[in-house]
Amino acid sequence: MTTFFLDSPAARIFVAALALAHFASAGGKLKGKLEGFQHLASATQAAATKSEAHRFHWREGSPTVKPEFRTKGVDPSHHVVVALLAASPPGQTMPVSIPLIGLGYLPATWVVRPSTALTFQNADVFPHKPTVLGAADWQADVLAPTGRRSWTAPAAASVLELRDAAFPSARGYLVVEPSVVATATPLADGTFTIDAPAGEYTLRAYFEGQATGETRSVTIAEGAIVQLPTPVALVVAGAAK
Repeated sequence: MTTFFLDSPAARIFVAALALAHFASAGGKLKGKLEGFQHLASATQAAATKSEAHRFHWREGSPTVKPEFRTKGVDPSHHVVVALLAASPPGQTMPVSIPLIGLGYLPATWVVRPSTALTFQNADVFPHKPTVLGAADWQADVLAPTGRRSWTAPAAASVLELRDAAFPSARGYLVVEPSVVATATPLADGTFTIDAPAGEYTLRAYFEGQATGETRSVTIAEGAIVQLPTPVALVVAGAAK
């Protein structure tokens, strides 16, 4: 049995492969980089610092650390997903596997089309109990290590929160978006690559289940590799430099 931990290289490769396989892809590639993800603030982390949550949180700034590096920010490879949206999505929707790795969903946000076939997969050494809040047809059964559970995404646009009854700190989000064609999780430095059929698209980033930052219009040609302009490719928070 292969075990994946939340921040291991194997986990990153595993999830990157899953993200690129969400949708049937043929055409070209889009390469870019996120700007401003250091300014994203996690509502989940903020809730954990409140006294009524009865959880402990310490953070003390160090005068030896430069101010530009004191921003807490988020890890884009865990918390941010970039998506290509089209008015008339081409291609056939492929099944999506959502792994539970370490103590959480990785990545934390998933963007899928309506009625997509989903598989929740326990890639951890501990049992998990995935829960989809607001889903009347979901039962929070225990998922043993290497276990899987199939489910179908709602037929209408919606945002559902994913929890884990075995690990309350685990949070995730499922965005059901009819216009999505392809998605990708960026690397820790914000760079990303998306495979998609040739066509006209809107590039959009999602964070904790919600669209964030600006959008970009992009054109992908058959067999082409499109590189977004630098230094600013897609601003997701804060101001562009």
